[in-house]
Amino acid sequence: FVLKADTDTMVCWTTLLASIDAAIARFGSPHRMYLGRFETCSPVRRDASYRNYDPAFMRDVLFDEKAVCYPPYMLGFGYVLSRDLVRMLAREADTAAVYLNEDVMVGAWLL
Repeated sequence: FVLKADTDTMVCWTTLLASIDAAIARFGSPHRMYLGRFETCSPVRRDASYRNYDPAFMRDVLFDEKAVCYPPYMLGFGYVLSRDLVRMLAREADTAAVYLNEDVMVGAWLL
């Protein structure tokens, strides 16, 4: 597993590991895990002065200026990716587009 955490995050390892163990027990496998605070319909911000405004993401991923929500992604202090997902992303790294908001970007990569 890999934890992507913000630089100002203090990790409680026992709680994090217990959460991972619980997810493995619930889903029966340590594979294809993307764990964190799930955002399902973050409103698309079209204001160019917004710090995460990214016209390339809107063009490449949303395909249309009329999209209401960003695709689902994890946000907050951090999230966890299983080894198989990290390896998949690493294989695609040379061709994956890079966008401003890394949380939204990883969620889009995993679609």
